Amino acid sequence: MIRNRIHVALLASPLLVVVACGQSQSPGGRDEPARSATASGETPTEATQVTVAPLRRVDLAETVTAPGETVALVAQKLRAPYSGSVTRLNAVVGQRVERGEILGTIVARDSEAALEGAEQMQADARTASERADAKRALELARRSLISSPLVATARGVITAVSTAEGDRVSDNQDILTIVASQSVQFQASVAQSDLARIRSGQKALVKLSGNEAPISGHVKGLLGAADVGTLTAPLRIDFDQAPRWIAPGLFGTAEIEIQSHDQVIAAPQAAVLRDDLNGTQRLALVSPQHQVHWVEVQTGLAEGDEVEILSPELTAGQAVIVSGQIGLPEGAPVQERP
Repeated sequence: MIRNRIHVALLASPLLVVVACGQSQSPGGRDEPARSATASGETPTEATQVTVAPLRRVDLAETVTAPGETVALVAQKLRAPYSGSVTRLNAVVGQRVERGEILGTIVARDSEAALEGAEQMQADARTASERADAKRALELARRSLISSPLVATARGVITAVSTAEGDRVSDNQDILTIVASQSVQFQASVAQSDLARIRSGQKALVKLSGNEAPISGHVKGLLGAADVGTLTAPLRIDFDQAPRWIAPGLFGTAEIEIQSHDQVIAAPQAAVLRDDLNGTQRLALVSPQHQVHWVEVQTGLAEGDEVEILSPELTAGQAVIVSGQIGLPEGAPVQERP
């Protein structure tokens, strides 16, 4: 009997050892299952530091960009109303003028001749009688003087001056040229590959060299046939309201709005990972538990650093990883970089 009891005790001892190894003492003295990485089969991982940005609700537009320059549709000439002399001229090329501004004066040739004769008569007078006659002649010549002001016919820029102060001019001779601000438009050279997407009336922003603020306008239409050498076509863009300083010969770039989507959910371009093999796109969202959650997305318009997320339905403010997400598995713990 004694031998049998000892045998039973020995058989039971390994079981006691296993049970003891499978328990741990809690801080309160209660036994709890031990959290062993080996027993659970999981390897504890440290949170990966990543850069995070929120999804935003924005307005996006698809645009076509084309270089070009300003050109004048109409140039207005100021001409001499009759034969005479330019007695005053306040005009230089590049000068901005307002409609109705007086730029000079022209005196008729006959009046000028009468005035010159009276002045010479006064200079030659020797006696009191001669001086009196010369004075009356000079007063009459001055009262009878025929002169006309040179008046700007439009608000714009002087692009050419054909005469100088003191010059004699003939009837209808060109004095200067003014390009009206409203007659200046932008001629863009658009690539043939983009022509199919451009329509009359589309919005455009023109950025001219030396001017930070873009000028709004709209597409008017094509100006002619495409250039075989450059594979571009000339496109006319009219300004909605031409600024006072606008002039022909200014180079710049036009951004033509092809389509726009307002108040859409957008993610940074760096957050969208594309698989060239199967054509899928994915985002790495950060869950409230600070874990990676991968979602396959469909994208729409892209502008600058942002791309529209068409599906699935996401909300503004959701955190998305923009750097450090490559290679992270689903559910991996992450920590935002400081």
